[in-house]
Amino acid sequence: MEKIYSEYNVRGQFKRYTSFDRIESHDDAYLIGYLACDGGYVVNGGFPFMMVSSTQPKIIEHFQQTYCPDATIYNSGQKSSEKVNATNDVWELRFPAKMAKTFNRFGVFNYKLNRRVVGIPNKFFGGYIRGVIDADGFITVTHRKDCRTPRIRFFITHQSELYLADIQDKLSELYGLPTTLRQHGENVWRLQAQNTEQNKKFLSEIFS
Repeated sequence: MEKIYSEYNVRGQFKRYTSFDRIESHDDAYLIGYLACDGGYVVNGGFPFMMVSSTQPKIIEHFQQTYCPDATIYNSGQKSSEKVNATNDVWELRFPAKMAKTFNRFGVFNYKLNRRVVGIPNKFFGGYIRGVIDADGFITVTHRKDCRTPRIRFFITHQSELYLADIQDKLSELYGLPTTLRQHGENVWRLQAQNTEQNKKFLSEIFS
């Protein structure tokens, strides 16, 4: 569905953005899922806004082109830490503050600890969970010596146990997918799905 843009004025320049009251596509659901796990909530001068960053520029470019085509994408360089030795540049997009109402409707316009799964139609939940996995999840394929069939598992980490419990409930309701939810370090929780055959079916469906 083609987006209808609104405009806002920044120092005499008109810039476009789109806001929506409901999820109408897998693209919209993917955006909200990605932000729920890897979106930054920033308060600057009393005006909160959302930002997102990634080492994969195509994801950031897609968000910009679809939702705020006049916003600037910044190259933040390599961001290393004690646990991560960065080798790729990080690309950052700041969403207009005008999109706050949209993000608030779907449970992401807050710090990570307070986010929930809100307002995602069942028919677009596949797009939502793709965004979640791309942002804060990973899929593993391992081979055991005593098993000819590869073992396929996927994991999602988040600061909020309640958020992951929301995901767990939806995966059970919509896909009959068994998962476990456990604490994974201080202030971090992990949702994991370990049944290979059910994971193959589920992942094939949402990534098809």
